[in-house]
Amino acid sequence: DREYFALLARLWLALDEDCCEPGLLEQASALLERFKASGLWLYYLELGVVGGLLISRDQGANAALPLLSAELDLLEQSGAISLLTDLPTQDTCALLARLCPSALQQRAANLLGIDATAQSEHCSQALLALTVKERQVVQLVAEGKSNKQIARDLNVTPETIKSHMKSIFAKLKVDNRAQAAVMLQQA
Repeated sequence: DREYFALLARLWLALDEDCCEPGLLEQASALLERFKASGLWLYYLELGVVGGLLISRDQGANAALPLLSAELDLLEQSGAISLLTDLPTQDTCALLARLCPSALQQRAANLLGIDATAQSEHCSQALLALTVKERQVVQLVAEGKSNKQIARDLNVTPETIKSHMKSIFAKLKVDNRAQAAVMLQQA
């Protein structure tokens, strides 16, 4: 259990970082195989979902498609849908929209009982509340730029960018840069 929870925590943290620590996905893959062989399906499902999302982010959607498709099959068969709704993230739909291969996004949304079209409309409405400068900042955040890089690109101080970010977080009702970038991608 300790090995599992430690690895799961490292995987979740890696989703908020720009890149994954070396060997992390290999460790997850090895543990997944052990869970599959032992029939520990709930552990397998939870580890597989987060691992699949991380693979999608780091290696591309096609690389994650087999694992995430198998995970969704097991979730449907087992009825353990709460594994998706209990993900340690503010907005499960946003996470799936950002990292789940497009071939599986609608299927995952259906499992969660989410209207993906309504979610997209909500994101569009929230982004319209931003000023032009705030939209520029969000776009640069979505490109993975730091506050210092954004400040240089827009010829302002890093403190100005921090102020814009606070305003963006409040208007979009998000807690971090990744969530703001996801909203931009969904809109």
